[in-house]
Amino acid sequence: MRPHLLYREPRDRAALYAVLESSFPGLGRKIDAARALGFDWDAMTTPFVDRRDDRVVAHVGVLEVPLRLDGRSVRVGGIHAVCTLPELRRQGCYRRAMERALRFVDERWERAQLYTSQPALYEPFGFRVVPTTSWEAARPPGPAAAVAAPVDLEDDLATLVEVLGRRAPLSQVYASVDEGWLFGIDAVLHTGDLSAVRRLPARDLFVAGKLVGERYTLFDVVGHHLPAWSELAPHLPGSGPVTLAFTPDRFPQARARPLQTASEGAYMVRGPFELEGRAFAVPPYAQH
Repeated sequence: MRPHLLYREPRDRAALYAVLESSFPGLGRKIDAARALGFDWDAMTTPFVDRRDDRVVAHVGVLEVPLRLDGRSVRVGGIHAVCTLPELRRQGCYRRAMERALRFVDERWERAQLYTSQPALYEPFGFRVVPTTSWEAARPPGPAAAVAAPVDLEDDLATLVEVLGRRAPLSQVYASVDEGWLFGIDAVLHTGDLSAVRRLPARDLFVAGKLVGERYTLFDVVGHHLPAWSELAPHLPGSGPVTLAFTPDRFPQARARPLQTASEGAYMVRGPFELEGRAFAVPPYAQH
């Protein structure tokens, strides 16, 4: 996919990155780092902007996100990277950019989604919060196994990209089934690199997650086929129960129990959404 004209024109691109940096410090560096690994932000997003004196001062990005949603394959409009220069906030710049973005979305998809820590900004545009959940699963008894090692870019990156392109859906309830670009961009946006991604020994199978103390939170499992929980869990870092940041319907053997509603950010939708009132998760590397 060819980048939008705004990203191809150097002056506009520089102005747009200045707006992004004003709200998300370090974002430009991380976008460049993701691109160097083959995950190109510029090629995947459609920017909608507001201008002041021909200068970009506000931005709303739109992504086409393919999902596995309630057992069906659907595509949704994903709103992301919403920002305005601080000195021009509360002057209608964000509203004008958002209105342009939503006209584009409404012509193409019946649903839109976003993830935010400020839901009140989006409610006037028809977005509503849908609560999400996380789960906890016990590690199965048995002997210790080799812990999945952090990816080695020289040895593992090509395999990771190939597996992402033909991955099995993480969930039939809710999962992004992009060809790897969203996973890769989000991974780099979270940590600045792919250090949270690990490869299981002797398998074309990858996991992503976060270890705090001895508690491991599993964000994602990437493989052509998903393993049984008894095959996967012994290779995860840490000890004790594992927090699952995705809907575990494809890991029935884990016998996961739901935890309290997830609290880091709010998932919002616009339009029909089949999962309201049901327990589900939006995996961290499927957020935008």
